[in-house]
Amino acid sequence: MPLIKSKNIIVTVIFAALTIILSILYACGNSDGNAKVSNYSINPEHPRIYLDKQRLKEIRRRCSTAGTAQFKYYALLKEYGDKYNRIKSKPAVDDCFILAFLYSLGEIPGVDYSRRSVSEYGRAAIDILLQLSPPQDYDYFKRQTPLFIACYDWLFQAMKPQERALVYGNLISSAEKMCMSLSKPIGGRFRESREMYAFYGLAFWGDGKHIYPDDRVLAEAVDKRARGYSDFFVSWWRDQNLGILEATCKGGAYPAGTMYGEAPYPFKLWAYDAWATASDLSFYDDKTSITEFPLFFLYQMLPYPTHVRYDNANGRAGGANGIVRYGDYRYVGFTPVASRFNFTNIAQAQGVAWQKGDKDSAAALNWLIQQQGDFKESPLGGPFRTDKWIGPNPILVWDIIFREGTIEAKSPKKLSLPLAKHFGTINTGKAIKPDFPNGRPEGAGITVMRSSWDDPDGTLIWFKASSTPVVHDHRDQGSFQIYKKGWLAIDSGQYEETAHRGNYTSRTVAHNSLLVYNPDERLDSNKTDAVWKGYANDGGQRWVEPPKNLKELNDGSQFLGGITAFKSVPNLFDFVQSDITRSYNSTEITSEGHKAKVSLVTRSLIYLRPDDIIIVFDKVNTTKDTSPTRWLLHSIYRPELNGKESFSGVISSSQKIPGKSQGVRLQGDVRGGISESRDTDVIAIKGWNFGPSEGRLLVRTLLPERHITRVVGGGDRKGVRRTSLARPYEGGDTVYLRDASGIAPGDFVYIGETGNPYDKGSSGKPNWLVDDVYYQGWGNVSNVDSTTGRVTFSAYRFGLPKFPQGTGAVRSDHANAGSYEFMDAEYNQWGMSGESVANAGPYIMQHGSWRVEVEPMDPERNNLFLHVMEPCNSDSLINKKNIITNNISVVKEKEIIKLDVRGHKYRYYMELSKRDSNMNIDIFDAGKKIYSTKNKI
Repeated sequence: MPLIKSKNIIVTVIFAALTIILSILYACGNSDGNAKVSNYSINPEHPRIYLDKQRLKEIRRRCSTAGTAQFKYYALLKEYGDKYNRIKSKPAVDDCFILAFLYSLGEIPGVDYSRRSVSEYGRAAIDILLQLSPPQDYDYFKRQTPLFIACYDWLFQAMKPQERALVYGNLISSAEKMCMSLSKPIGGRFRESREMYAFYGLAFWGDGKHIYPDDRVLAEAVDKRARGYSDFFVSWWRDQNLGILEATCKGGAYPAGTMYGEAPYPFKLWAYDAWATASDLSFYDDKTSITEFPLFFLYQMLPYPTHVRYDNANGRAGGANGIVRYGDYRYVGFTPVASRFNFTNIAQAQGVAWQKGDKDSAAALNWLIQQQGDFKESPLGGPFRTDKWIGPNPILVWDIIFREGTIEAKSPKKLSLPLAKHFGTINTGKAIKPDFPNGRPEGAGITVMRSSWDDPDGTLIWFKASSTPVVHDHRDQGSFQIYKKGWLAIDSGQYEETAHRGNYTSRTVAHNSLLVYNPDERLDSNKTDAVWKGYANDGGQRWVEPPKNLKELNDGSQFLGGITAFKSVPNLFDFVQSDITRSYNSTEITSEGHKAKVSLVTRSLIYLRPDDIIIVFDKVNTTKDTSPTRWLLHSIYRPELNGKESFSGVISSSQKIPGKSQGVRLQGDVRGGISESRDTDVIAIKGWNFGPSEGRLLVRTLLPERHITRVVGGGDRKGVRRTSLARPYEGGDTVYLRDASGIAPGDFVYIGETGNPYDKGSSGKPNWLVDDVYYQGWGNVSNVDSTTGRVTFSAYRFGLPKFPQGTGAVRSDHANAGSYEFMDAEYNQWGMSGESVANAGPYIMQHGSWRVEVEPMDPERNNLFLHVMEPCNSDSLINKKNIITNNISVVKEKEIIKLDVRGHKYRYYMELSKRDSNMNIDIFDAGKKIYSTKNKI
């Protein structure tokens, strides 16, 4: 008995035919002779989407190899297919996808198919596909298109023409709506959603005669539409979107601000892989932005256990394998390096590495995909443990398709992978004169340096100098972050869609970079988007939009500079150099009508691995002698200075700030304020890992010799207010406090002190950490009646628990309009609202935030900064202080700077050129020279 009635098929096919006839004149995907893109061909055979003859052969081998996770995954999927009951199951594209996959594979040698045959899997899948409604909203269309086109493609041979016509009409109706809506502006959340319609062109290519064998007009209409869709795929996806992706993300890293998640990025893999099987060309041959992306996760694994976040509202304490990618401590999205968000990315990259003969990367990625906290690793394991129940899901299918699961997983340490990696290239881009005559850098320009692969006391250094901005990019070129037993040098700011984001979080002032303040570098606050762009003058880098097409990419207006040299000598040192002049309004390029303020900005970072010493050398040439130039360093706890601090006086040059003719006064105290020291040369920073950690960072300023060390940050002058609930809290936006004095709109009130970081103890929904104390809920105050104690507030989106009368409540002195943290270069405060209108609300709220500014007392046009930093533990602090204070000397000569570093293990003599990129280094062990270079790196 047929699974659906033939009458229904006929009616639906007639309706689909009428739809197609009407849309021939209006089809979005129609292609005429002038619009055709001719430089491609599509495989005429099915399957051709994510599967082809060669892949099917490899997949059958994997599924028949006993002892592997994929052997068990296939058995699990087959068992599901054997038990699938169409009567009891609601039609779902996931089910169709799994059954279609079982059908497309055919019989695996040695497997029993007596319960249900391969052809029955196909019929069950077709029955589902015929009943499915195509996705209509942008998000589902983006997520489900790869599944729908795979189902059609894989089931093609099993379907009758009438069934193909029904499926075609159903899917095309949705694709046409997406195509026709391209001219309408939509929010950034749905970027690259509507453009997925082009994938249907690859699926339906040349199928007209197989869908409408008896109607030439309809058959030609199908082929014409498929050609039009495919033309768009080639022109938009292949030649534009993925071309831009390769230039901006070459080598795998994605240079967005470190607070952002990675979930949207893997969607680009569908275009990569659909094209690899559907066409006669492959992106995998010479493109690395997608396939090396998981290595970016691998290198950014935090050395120490921390809290690991799984989504916007759930996490766990003490998790291993967190990732720097979510490095902003305020938006604590520390995620496992392997999760459902990137399983398929890792699988895809692993398979490509294996096909290219890169056995080490293939083994490392099979190890990486199992790094999920307490996950039980297996030499031939996969993303899901096989000793526990696994629900059938599409990720299992993608894992079998992409990943070579017969390769033994090996850790980076076992493979002896390099401890440093530069994600990008030095000069593969189009040349631009006069500063990059041999070619531009390409890629994210992120360099990760580690002291070890498996030492929980290890150091991790993250450095960024990107070539071109991308969506979610920050103005953070030349910035670094340092980790050792916790967060030391941090990425400051909170992700929230308010003016805090546009005027502070995404700005240079919130990063460990360089500022050059020009009072004329201002934007009209009435004409500038405060959330996504901001109008504050932070003295930082220029605003540059991501390129929308290859023309914009190539014309140089959005080029930011990048990494100009990288060298890693195993067991000795890493060296990375950047030219970020074009990131600023410079003599090479300016934006938005501003004048040039710099002629050169370069930063070099040297990591002396045996002694765990970091050297940062900066050259900043300004167009005016009087431009305040500042070196920035951010921390969570207040830095300790070895000199005398003053909280009185006026910041030099601050009278030039528009509207502040009297200048900005030093003020406050060690709890919060603005101070200066003129005799400090060593700073100590305490680490944070959801509370005080054993990590420490020592920082010594060697140049400029005469400098001001300024500390900005901390809470407001009103301080903390402690009270309790006068009534039970049962929900809503109102609480009654016994004493509401000292609380004002814009403040944050925290309720219900607890010793647990999560609602279930060590896991679950987060509690809120303020000054190292957890609270069960919080609200941003909107109105206060001090007489009655009535306080209304905007609460965290996931809600507050109920609280009894007498529960403690605290008014925090952080992150409001009067606090000193989150100040820009003009010392205006950009307080937080505490919630994002996007689905990404804060995970940990304010804890305090501090910024160190090092500024020359005698500003010149050619300014040099030289800093030495030592990450260490609290128990080695005294010894390390002795080294950084007494064992390092510098001599400033006319053309070079000579640096002598006597570490605990080796002695290093360095010569740093003031004029060019030369860096010479000699390394001695007990007086014997063990390494030397006199060549330009």
